[in-house]
Amino acid sequence: MSINSALNELRIIILIESEKLGGAERQAILLTRELRKTYTADAEIWILGENTNIALSEAPVPHLCKQYKIPWRVIESTQSINWNAMGEFSVRFSQELRHHKIDVLLPYWLPCNIACGIAWQLAGLKMCIWGQRDEGRTAGFNSHLIKIASYSSSRFISNSSPGADFLNHDLNVNEKHICIIPNAVDLPPPIKSSIEWRKELGITEKTLVVCMIAHITRHKDHATLLYAWQILLNTTFSKYDKKPHIYLLGSPVSTVLNKLKNLIDELNIVEHVTFLDNIQDISGFLSIADICVHSSQNEGIPNSVLEAMSAGIPTIGTDIPGIRYALGEKNEPFLVPEKNPKSIATAISSLAENRQLRQRVGFHNKQRTVELFTPERLASNTAEMIFDNLNNPIPHHFIGKLFRNQFVLRISLYLISTKHKNPLRKNKLALRSASNVRNRLKWYRKKAWLIIKHKSS
Repeated sequence: MSINSALNELRIIILIESEKLGGAERQAILLTRELRKTYTADAEIWILGENTNIALSEAPVPHLCKQYKIPWRVIESTQSINWNAMGEFSVRFSQELRHHKIDVLLPYWLPCNIACGIAWQLAGLKMCIWGQRDEGRTAGFNSHLIKIASYSSSRFISNSSPGADFLNHDLNVNEKHICIIPNAVDLPPPIKSSIEWRKELGITEKTLVVCMIAHITRHKDHATLLYAWQILLNTTFSKYDKKPHIYLLGSPVSTVLNKLKNLIDELNIVEHVTFLDNIQDISGFLSIADICVHSSQNEGIPNSVLEAMSAGIPTIGTDIPGIRYALGEKNEPFLVPEKNPKSIATAISSLAENRQLRQRVGFHNKQRTVELFTPERLASNTAEMIFDNLNNPIPHHFIGKLFRNQFVLRISLYLISTKHKNPLRKNKLALRSASNVRNRLKWYRKKAWLIIKHKSS
């Protein structure tokens, strides 16, 4: 059987965590679109949400799904990722999967990986492929839940080598079961022209535009870029009649945004920095950008870097593995050390002072995205992994067999969350002696049945 005919018979769900359009959501939509287009697969986008309000249909992700004619729906989920909440949600989610006769799950981001890793075998699916979309951020999540979900997942996709290292070293996933599939980029047509954008922002054709496109969170490093911008305004840009302007695009976390605004006041660069939130026309904005900078502490492969490269814009990035891979060897001069404002200032200055250099670097960047980061390549690699797992399934820990049925799952997760405050507490030493998660789950299952009998007697 060929890959096309195999995928044509499968119902595939790509599960994402938010209706807002971030990097993971863009990748999920691109993958779904290409699976439907190239392989005529029955692929859909499902969104974890707090409610299924009809107003959600106007949110960015559903709006883009409509544009690409991708079926989508919202799965009402819990806000907290703990044992009780995840136990109840997994049971409900597995029932939903059974009802819609789903075959394959492709979760994006950690909460989705946990939910799918626990629920897919209860629902009797063919496979669940873990999607590692970052370098390994687990803060705020229960480590045992993560391990259970990872132990029961069929295969693993990471978009970068740091993500693959996290799976291998932190979650003890066999490296043979991990496939690195880089992100893809496909810029939509611009909504507004460069003339309209410059007019809207109040800048002229001669104004040099520098930008950073990234959500304003603690994982990024906007502060270092702002220090670099002050250095440039006092040195290279001091001789310019029209001072260059920097635009910071991305949804902000209020606490981080307030700190950055205070820093801008301290550096006295308020007139030369602008925050832009909720920009839908990224392609249009990039048409006026001369230089893109991505200053960050941790990354997989940033979508914003690929978007800037695809638009033919020279890009400067922090020298971390994901960005280094995206930019490639020829962009070595534009990889800068972490938290080093002087290096960023030097790199921006070299590009700002040389239009021909900007054009050469931009042309190379565009060619690199065409060769390595296409949606077709993303879909092809993913389809091959699905097909390979259909023909050569990997033995794994069967959470469905351990818990037997949904009721035992509920009781088992309840036991863990309440720390065994039950008639069988004297057996707590047996739990401590269990050497791994699988043995613990067997222990919970055995005690759960005893409690069921105790309650029914």
